[in-house]
Amino acid sequence: MYGQFNEVKIIKKIYEKYDFPKTCIEFGAYDGITNANTFYFWKKKGFKSLLIEADQNLFKLLEKNVNQNCIIVNDFISRKNSLNKIIQKYNFPKKVGILSIDIDSNDLEIFKQIDHSSTYIVIIEFNNQFPVWADYEDPKDYIVFRHSALAVVKFATKNGYRLLDVRGSNLILVNQNNLVLPDNIYPNKLEDCFDYQEQKRACKDIRIIGSKFTTNAKIFSEKPTIFLRLKKFIFQLTLVINYSLRGKKIPSNKIPESCKKRILDAGLYI
Repeated sequence: MYGQFNEVKIIKKIYEKYDFPKTCIEFGAYDGITNANTFYFWKKKGFKSLLIEADQNLFKLLEKNVNQNCIIVNDFISRKNSLNKIIQKYNFPKKVGILSIDIDSNDLEIFKQIDHSSTYIVIIEFNNQFPVWADYEDPKDYIVFRHSALAVVKFATKNGYRLLDVRGSNLILVNQNNLVLPDNIYPNKLEDCFDYQEQKRACKDIRIIGSKFTTNAKIFSEKPTIFLRLKKFIFQLTLVINYSLRGKKIPSNKIPESCKKRILDAGLYI
């Protein structure tokens, strides 16, 4: 009910004290309940909700779990099929109180395309295996290492948002153009609220950076020793074995040249 990392508890406190539209959008919505950032609001508080899930099997579960407050959509969000188009297609209200973006993919690219004049609170996933200081985003049309927290925060800040908190691999952003909150509830900087404990759990070794689901390639946050390269190889081999045993397609361990340049520019190592 309260999200994967208790993100909803943070937003619930804002909702109890400040006014914003009783509307929410979530994609991917999964089954509408598991780790959902909007479930509490459409279930308990009557928010009008637009839930988007591309996977057909998950969408069938979503259909069973929603109530009359929800519009559900079985579709992909992409540059061509933007969120703005889906909002217009289903005549959903323009003002979005809570927007949750979690597609384990090019979340930041999708975030860049939305109508920022319409949002109030945004929850967006990032790759929390990147160190807090790394400014990295995959090149356009690539989904490999995805994007770091800093890359999202930099873009968001330029577009009127302010970082409210970090929970696990999710950033909580407030659009200051639409929702004015006291300065003292915000952290001074990303480093002050970054979830270092969850980063350690995700990485196993924070010197070795990968991206769950999208690649079996690994890069480094410091110049790698022979021992560190060996450890990287063990991590990669473990993934291959696990995926093979489950009959799943093994992600590539190749790093495109355009990604390599951005990795090095971000102060990371290959």
